[in-house]
Amino acid sequence: MAFRKATVSPEVQERLEKVAAELRVLLYGEDGFPEWGTKFREIEAEGMSVGLELARLVMEQSVSEQAKVIPQASLSVEEDLVLVTGAEETPLETV
Repeated sequence: MAFRKATVSPEVQERLEKVAAELRVLLYGEDGFPEWGTKFREIEAEGMSVGLELARLVMEQSVSEQAKVIPQASLSVEEDLVLVTGAEETPLETV
């Protein structure tokens, strides 16, 4: 899947900035920043790990919630015969 960055609403951007500030404290302690001399690639790797986990959680939760609200229209297909489970005819066995 190709990834193309889309813009987010100002409300989402504002909330992400607040979440990022909270996460920096969780990651680095009270100061909210890594020890001086920490390589940029280490900071980047940590940030990417957090971002990917956030993306995974958003997708997981979205699909889980979506599955709880199935539109009635999606339950039928034109010209399709649907039988209730256990109601299908079974041939009689001949002895």
